[in-house]
Amino acid sequence: MKHFTLLVLSFAFIISCGGKKKESAAPLSPPASPAAPVAPSEPVTSIIVSPHKPNIKAVNGTVQLTAAVFPLLKADKEVTWSTSDPSKATVSNTGLVTAKANGGVFITATSVSDKTKSASSALTIGAAVESVSLNHASVELKPGATLQFAHTILPSNAANQEVNYSVPGDNASIAAIDDKGLLTAKSEGTVNVLAMSKFDNDKYAICLVRIVK
Repeated sequence: MKHFTLLVLSFAFIISCGGKKKESAAPLSPPASPAAPVAPSEPVTSIIVSPHKPNIKAVNGTVQLTAAVFPLLKADKEVTWSTSDPSKATVSNTGLVTAKANGGVFITATSVSDKTKSASSALTIGAAVESVSLNHASVELKPGATLQFAHTILPSNAANQEVNYSVPGDNASIAAIDDKGLLTAKSEGTVNVLAMSKFDNDKYAICLVRIVK
């Protein structure tokens, strides 16, 4: 009987041990894929500010400027904004311009990554220039003579009454003109005198000048 009891206990122990299942190890997760490298931006080639020639009718008015940086898809788009005359207009770091006084001012966007790349918008505050005229349409001068030009901008209440005088082309040996409109004839030839609105290069006047002995 004693042997029988030991046999039964041994058998029960064997069944008990054999019935336990081995716990399987958790499957390993695949390694995470490395992040795709960020392509470096290409050098800035140019900037365009829009609108190019905005007009704000009254003091405290605003206009939103935008800067397109090229190449459009690959260049660093960050720019800084500045004004040529804070007493006439201020500009925020997002390109929002606020008029402070009547007149003209240049608002410039400059690339942060390449400060040699910039573009400007010519802003007028008040009435916009409609036309430019000169006191001469054509003249004839002798070498050594001088002639004072005068310009008229309409309307008379236009915010900016300034023009830039020039003798276009490679004509420095024939005639020269200063920033006040004083022309000096130097040698025989024919030139044009150009008076262009300082803040709107679509508005200008031309005088034909013949220099003869």
